[in-house]
Amino acid sequence: MRGIVMASWLGLLLLTGCDANSVDRQRNASGDDDVVRIASRRLPPGFANPAAHTGQPAVDIWPAFFDALTYIDANGNVVPWLATDWTQLTDTRWRFTLRRDVRFSNGEPFDANAVALAVNEILLGYGARDLVRTSLLPTVVGAEIIDSHRIDIETAEPDPLLPKRLSQFYPLPPRYFAEVGPKTFARKPIGTGPFIVERWEAGRVLMRANRQSWRPPIVGGLDFIEIPEPIARRQAIESGQVQLAMYLAPEDIVDLKQKNIEIRQAAEPRLRMMVFVVREGSPLRSAQVRLAMNHAIDKESIVKYLLSGAGTVATQMGVRGSEGFDATRKPIPYDPQKARTLLREAGYPNGIDLEMDLLVVTNTDRAVFEAILADLSDVGVRIKVHTMEFERWRAKLLTGDWQHDLFSFTVALDPLLDITKAWQYLTCERPNSPFCQPEVSELIETRARTFDRLERDRLLRLAHDRMMADPPVILVHEMEQITAYRDLENLQVDNLMIRWDRIRKKSSATHE
Repeated sequence: MRGIVMASWLGLLLLTGCDANSVDRQRNASGDDDVVRIASRRLPPGFANPAAHTGQPAVDIWPAFFDALTYIDANGNVVPWLATDWTQLTDTRWRFTLRRDVRFSNGEPFDANAVALAVNEILLGYGARDLVRTSLLPTVVGAEIIDSHRIDIETAEPDPLLPKRLSQFYPLPPRYFAEVGPKTFARKPIGTGPFIVERWEAGRVLMRANRQSWRPPIVGGLDFIEIPEPIARRQAIESGQVQLAMYLAPEDIVDLKQKNIEIRQAAEPRLRMMVFVVREGSPLRSAQVRLAMNHAIDKESIVKYLLSGAGTVATQMGVRGSEGFDATRKPIPYDPQKARTLLREAGYPNGIDLEMDLLVVTNTDRAVFEAILADLSDVGVRIKVHTMEFERWRAKLLTGDWQHDLFSFTVALDPLLDITKAWQYLTCERPNSPFCQPEVSELIETRARTFDRLERDRLLRLAHDRMMADPPVILVHEMEQITAYRDLENLQVDNLMIRWDRIRKKSSATHE
């Protein structure tokens, strides 16, 4: 508790004292008095390196100054952005038409050269081993400029998801990038978005409005402050030190509403689960054991009481809004007696002992896993926990170097809103797959090469049927994003991405 209190005070100190002068300087530079302060859980460790990250925390801040070729709306549909339309020429070749009269914030024109540079540098050049290449766009092999505002992108194999994948692929300003290189660009990024990064400091990013953007903002600037502890972010919004606090805890909802602070709850494209690491001789080789562990957990009570209803019991390896999501599918029911029976039938009448690698970020995470472990212990599954910090957990996820029987995984399905985002860590094609299920892998990978939407949905249903009978994971619950705000209007959140260009202060309701 003492550590949480200290973190809270440190977070609040960030918002006061000498740093207040920097906000004043920003207001003077932007010519506007309406700078929005945001309490952010975490700023991107790679700053704004467009090759280095997909998902959080980049999507919390990058869309304020970067634009991608496409955008995925709240319903999971891919819509035009810097690309106005696209056509599939062959199974492996797509033509994208680019938006005209768009400029980077330094005045350089956005055109096909900017997209080709991003392909050559981010995917095939300095970023060839980084996440955007390896995780998001592994199939792209080249780009060919047709004219100033048309470009063809070639893939090594059929990739029906390419337009969705490009929703987190950011073009580069050719002249500026050539001058500064990737390292300086990451700290002093230039994009086509509604804001311009003025300063990127330790724990803080200050931006001013880009009035020349093709989607100009309403407010004069943004001030992102990194405050890791949820209790400190809550205190910051309560005190009025910030106007927006991201990723608050479910237990904050009722209390903040009583204080007339507005709450935005949005389905978050993330799924909490526990992944089985199945080795020779492990009791987890038995499907009965893995089914028993799924039946042992009272997920409805976790959502109702520990999450204050801010979530949904998971029924499949997907979330509401993801492609092929089956709303009729039911979760594996809570049935501790059946769990004990399955363990007995599998040859473990006295239960089993396992070990798990666990990442917890918040007190809510901790409470959820304590409840899960208690439920499992109640049926005879005793688990020794090894907690780890995020960077070590992430390194193990990327390499598959898991030493124990399970690991916690809050999988992000954005930006694709598709099972392939999660399955890339479980597929049999992965050298250190935690649990190889050839039939499921083949269904999902065949689907990934299939363009017909109905056939894609059929293959996914079959894969989910197999995973229900022979589970590779324990599905727990879908997540919800809880954002608190005050004195603001037009807060729009699409799959974690806030439309920073549309947000306004109530006091500036008449300012455009």
